[in-house]
Amino acid sequence: MDVDLKKLLIAYAAAFVGPFGGNAVIPLFSLLETELNTSYALITLSITFMMIPFAIIQFFSGTISDLFNRQVICAGGLLIYGIGALVIAISQTFEIFIFGRIIQGLGYGILFPVTVALVGDLSSPSQRGKIMGFFGACTTAGVAFGPLSAGFLAHFGWQIIFYIIAGVSILIGITLWFCFRDFPLPSPKKRGVREFFSQMKNTITKNILLFAIIGFIIFMSYIGVNASIGERYSLLFPALPENQISSETGLILAAAGISGIIISPFAGLSTDKFGRKTTAYIGAIILTISLSLFSLGNSFLSFFILFYCMGTGAAVIWAAFNTLTVELDPMAKGTVSSIANGFRFLGYSLGSPLYIIFGLPTLYFACTFLTLITLFLLLFLKTKSDFMESNGIKNKFIES
Repeated sequence: MDVDLKKLLIAYAAAFVGPFGGNAVIPLFSLLETELNTSYALITLSITFMMIPFAIIQFFSGTISDLFNRQVICAGGLLIYGIGALVIAISQTFEIFIFGRIIQGLGYGILFPVTVALVGDLSSPSQRGKIMGFFGACTTAGVAFGPLSAGFLAHFGWQIIFYIIAGVSILIGITLWFCFRDFPLPSPKKRGVREFFSQMKNTITKNILLFAIIGFIIFMSYIGVNASIGERYSLLFPALPENQISSETGLILAAAGISGIIISPFAGLSTDKFGRKTTAYIGAIILTISLSLFSLGNSFLSFFILFYCMGTGAAVIWAAFNTLTVELDPMAKGTVSSIANGFRFLGYSLGSPLYIIFGLPTLYFACTFLTLITLFLLLFLKTKSDFMESNGIKNKFIES
């Protein structure tokens, strides 16, 4: 199968802009606390207010894309996401700011699982790990450059980054609409509501639910630590001005994304060569060790290194998980993506409450314990090769 590079690059661009806009807010927490006249704890909940609608809508959008038209749904998601960013940019109160985040969450929830399915459609099993590795590099590039750009542009006005996000999202949406017009429909048959529920019922299995729960735990732990960095840094360096804290925490958060950009393509190759589950184990071990060391962080350099290592572990995990998402049930890629990513980003939405509940430094020990649980749960996850080997079938392209 020849890859349509133009379509693939557009899908990658859509994968980039979501986390770019979603994570841009994190280094602005201290600044927004003053600008919107609210508390730091409430500002951190802006992650939750975006991610809950994002997680919920994902349970439906991928399945709908299996039955109807992926490119229309993707383009619509990008448009809504851009409108949400525009609402944030013009907001003068905390309530309007949160409303904009909710709209962003709805748009991103429509977009993300369908983008994963699109990339799955554009790739063959023999190259899927590599292509998903680059997909992971694009999402982690968004994770890196969102906070980095927001932290830098905060010196000129915190709203600027959201105007940029709005414009870029709408532009990508228009481009995707035109370039995917000839993309084949998932099914030539006319579909209805009954088929939607039938598709969900037939796809949800114990194995897929286990897969989704593992993603939920990993992302909740990862984001819990991300949400804490602003307060941790402010407590360590109380004399620093807010703009400097935004800039330095933006660089620290960018470290995780930078590592993801570098590591994700290699993680994708590892997924093809050594297997999906083996690669996920490697990533989970790296992430667990990184989280266990966070209580020792006490300087810009130490936090930069810790976030770089944490981002490395996450990038390795997601390369394996994104590949598995489109392979656990190849006839229902969008539906599996909806279920897996819905749970995964529900974990994202609960990262801030986890931080608020446990506080520092207990949060780091709680997150370490949670990732240790995922190492145990991975033992029970069945991949394509597990099923094939149980029937005496070998396939060098679909591994455990």
